[in-house]
Amino acid sequence: MWLFSKRKKTIIKEKNSIINEFWNYKFETDSQNRFELEEDESLKAELKDNRLILTAKKKDLFVWSLNNIYRYKDFILDTTISINKENGHSAAGILFRYANDLNYYYFMISETGHFRLDVVFNGAPRILIPWTQGKLKTPDAIKIKIIVHGESINLFLEDIWIGEIDDESIDAGYIAFAGQNYSEKNIACFSMSEILIESREIYVERLYQDLVKNGPIPVENRKIFAERLFDSGQYSAVLIQIKKALKNNTEDYDLSFLKAKSLSLLSFFDEALKALDFCIELTGSINKDIVIEKAGILYRMNKFVVLRDFLNSNTEILEKESFLLNLMGNVEDALGCFDKAVSFYKKACNLDPENGVYILNIARTLEKTGEKDLAFSSYNEAALCFFRTENFNELTQIILDMSKIKPGNKEGLILEGKILFQEERLSEAYSIFHKLIEGGLEDSSVNFLYGIILRDRGQDNEALALFRTCAIDEQEYYPYWFKYAETLYLMGQDAEDSVLKAIKLESDNPWAHNLYGLILMSENRIEDAKKSFLRALELDNESIDILINYSNAVFVVNGAEAAISLFTDRYRGAVVQNQIGNLLYDQGEYNKAADYYRRAVKEDTSNRTYKENLSSALIKQDYILAAEEILSGLMEQYLTSSTLEMIAQVAFRKGEYKRAETSFLEAIKLDPDNSRILLNYGDFLYTRLNYEGVEKVAEKVIAVSKTKRIKGSHITDAEILLEKVRTALNEKYACSSCGLEWWVPKNIPIIDVVRLHGEPDGDSPAGKCRVCGKVYCVKCAMNYIKNSRFVCPDCDENLKLSENYLKYLAMEYATDSS
Repeated sequence: MWLFSKRKKTIIKEKNSIINEFWNYKFETDSQNRFELEEDESLKAELKDNRLILTAKKKDLFVWSLNNIYRYKDFILDTTISINKENGHSAAGILFRYANDLNYYYFMISETGHFRLDVVFNGAPRILIPWTQGKLKTPDAIKIKIIVHGESINLFLEDIWIGEIDDESIDAGYIAFAGQNYSEKNIACFSMSEILIESREIYVERLYQDLVKNGPIPVENRKIFAERLFDSGQYSAVLIQIKKALKNNTEDYDLSFLKAKSLSLLSFFDEALKALDFCIELTGSINKDIVIEKAGILYRMNKFVVLRDFLNSNTEILEKESFLLNLMGNVEDALGCFDKAVSFYKKACNLDPENGVYILNIARTLEKTGEKDLAFSSYNEAALCFFRTENFNELTQIILDMSKIKPGNKEGLILEGKILFQEERLSEAYSIFHKLIEGGLEDSSVNFLYGIILRDRGQDNEALALFRTCAIDEQEYYPYWFKYAETLYLMGQDAEDSVLKAIKLESDNPWAHNLYGLILMSENRIEDAKKSFLRALELDNESIDILINYSNAVFVVNGAEAAISLFTDRYRGAVVQNQIGNLLYDQGEYNKAADYYRRAVKEDTSNRTYKENLSSALIKQDYILAAEEILSGLMEQYLTSSTLEMIAQVAFRKGEYKRAETSFLEAIKLDPDNSRILLNYGDFLYTRLNYEGVEKVAEKVIAVSKTKRIKGSHITDAEILLEKVRTALNEKYACSSCGLEWWVPKNIPIIDVVRLHGEPDGDSPAGKCRVCGKVYCVKCAMNYIKNSRFVCPDCDENLKLSENYLKYLAMEYATDSS
């Protein structure tokens, strides 16, 4: 009963409104839960074992579970989260002031204790605090605190302040628990065991004052944080942190020097120089870092005479630093002392010979003095240096500078061709290289790149000749030997000696061992190939391509199950799913293969190869309509020989023989030397009883293989195809003694009498024994003559040309001998 006062009303806030409250949830009862629980193909958010568990089901995936009941403006959030130790590289944290999918802040901590803070505003992410190392006790229980007060955001890890930033992009929003899975594992799990949110204004203000404004924040933490802000280019924020850190202690050299650098980069040069002078006072001497920083400031202030005097007063440091020597060269150049400038640039080059800027400065100064030949040489040397270090920004201008001195020079053309090659403008690079080589240029690097372009164009023999020349001319250069060996292998020629030479030059290069494994596989030396692939994997255990090759070798020896077992959770993705499909397909398990091909297609919907593989597996199972639907979609994009070949197979199985033949012919038109397509076309022609066509196709496969000097199964398959035609058209007979074979057409006319004159051919049939039925050739029967007649060595009966096929053969041999 309320006699003397009014009962206090319970204020119920509407959903989605900004709330001032104290909320503490330990995930003990589902009824108090405010986080969204959901599951789809990418994520899962569930309550389990008094925790909110968040699972990212794919690599490179950012997921969250939103607390979408109330919004918060200013608040203090405390929570304990964990990162599963099986995750691999991943991070967990909090989204806050979440307005929608395009506007929110997020604070993340990785399993190594690195943290970062970002804002996404109108869909555009912006780094507020870059990845910074924090001290993490254990990823199993990470205690974090976020204090948001107006524009100020302060972060705490394990109850220790680690960073702050001011940002006014978003003023209020929801809270969410977030997880980021990177590319190391397919699945990552995160959990939250408790969350506390204090958003009542009076308490937020009090705690903000106690923990931030007047809190015991370690100077070392502010120093680390300031250095990371400096690395990310936030120089004004650096100065704020330094000011706060030096509030009670001004004598800190590291922070004072960081202050000088930040002021310099903000173009507050006079203040920066004062800060450097203070650093000298603190140490009582001048060091290399101070000299370099002060010299840079004086140079940017155009105080060249002052700078020259300053560096001359610190010659011991000057002579040991290429940067300072180059800067001194710039000073002398600006003051018109060109000879001195060149001298300092050369000293800088001696200390750092791969720095193209120093060589370029020599070239430009020499050009000013009128020494054109020396300037040209230096320009060329600088350009080569920039090209070696893949710094292409300066190259275009250097080539123009070289052309001004020597119009039409070959050095500039070589560089231009190399740049075009690097930019994959191969047609333009081809034109330049072709012109240079036709003009008599002998340059291994040009020959090498030209060879790569020729091989890409299908001119394998010409490319091989260039690679051979490069390898012979530069015996100790690995890339030339590797490319030579690779091309020999691709052309089906003996590449073993060349790849072993490459391995000798770079024994720790995984790709040389991988190539050797492929070569050994082609020669059916499987156990040796496995060893080579294993060595490659020891050198690069991240390479999926090498692992796939190793799995092919394991498959040959141990079967699909052993090969598939190599692909642990560490190795996933569309490429692996496709390879597992290939292994199952080769083992004849087409249904299982199709399942893995579907997974590959699902993960990479734009990959034609995966779709073609799936179609092939479906065709093998007679799912013709399903395969045709996939192939029709591919044909709508563009035509390839492999797609057309499978369309031909589909048409054949549907009884559409004209369409099948047309598709085969179109596929061959696109890829006339593809032995696999030719052989499949030959099989098709065989079923249509077009034996003449089969023979032409088989003979072309053999001719192509011999022209390209390809070893392997294609020639054998072509010979098998020819054998099938011969068997279809002829009957085979053989001498019972030596095994000599005779092939006789099946539809020969009846021959009544055979009249033979002269000495019979040794390979001609001598006749058949009427008793035992054995047949002998003349050469074998010559050992058994009785009464001038051939007789059976077993039965002593006369051999006679009693069968029609024997008469036919005898007449054929008689005709040939005449």
